[in-house]
Amino acid sequence: MEKVVVENKIESFINLLEILKNILNEHTRQKDSSLQEYLLYAAEKKAEEIVELAVSVNQELLRGKGKISSSYYESFLDLKLFSVFSDAELRVLAGTAGFRNRLAHEYLEVDPHIALKTMKQMLVMYPPYLQKVKKLLSKL
Repeated sequence: MEKVVVENKIESFINLLEILKNILNEHTRQKDSSLQEYLLYAAEKKAEEIVELAVSVNQELLRGKGKISSSYYESFLDLKLFSVFSDAELRVLAGTAGFRNRLAHEYLEVDPHIALKTMKQMLVMYPPYLQKVKKLLSKL
């Protein structure tokens, strides 16, 4: 595993979370329904990017343990190799991989209220994930 690569990905991750937060805040403030719709699409795109970046970080960490996951979902569950993550936490994070897949492949069927709720949850669940990744990196 390349520590510098993961550190750079963490910086990008933090940036994406901030952008998602700003888009969701603007979506909440916006009264124009057409603009709200555009903002929702923008937020969904950032949510996809966040999950894809998390999977990339996961795979980089797992590569250091000689493991490569077979799916986005599994890349979260496989982090159980690291004692800093709980099984419950990993299952919740893995659920964002399913959300990303729905956004990418079933976007016309995604309920906007569920999408907004999930993206707001991502803003809460991913910072502790990043702290644990940083903790793992500090041990290298």
